[in-house]
Amino acid sequence: MTASESIRWWIHSILLWLAIGFSAAVVGPSQLIMPAISSFLFLGAIINALIAAFTRQDFNEDTLTRWDVAAALYLLSTLLLPFIDRSVFAVK
Repeated sequence: MTASESIRWWIHSILLWLAIGFSAAVVGPSQLIMPAISSFLFLGAIINALIAAFTRQDFNEDTLTRWDVAAALYLLSTLLLPFIDRSVFAVK
């Protein structure tokens, strides 16, 4: 896989998980959009990391791997956390 194909695959993978998360989030209440997207991005990170581990991909390849996609999805999931309204989850 060439570098440009690797980058294209990497971007498509991240956009796919964003689309799945956003599609699932818009059917619920508006307060749960960010938590749902963050959860789906985290799920995507776990799935990509498991696939990379089971297929024994090397961390230090010249092109982007599933490990890189997992790290990017986890980073995006974590960056969404400050935008979650914690009062929605407060027990009354």
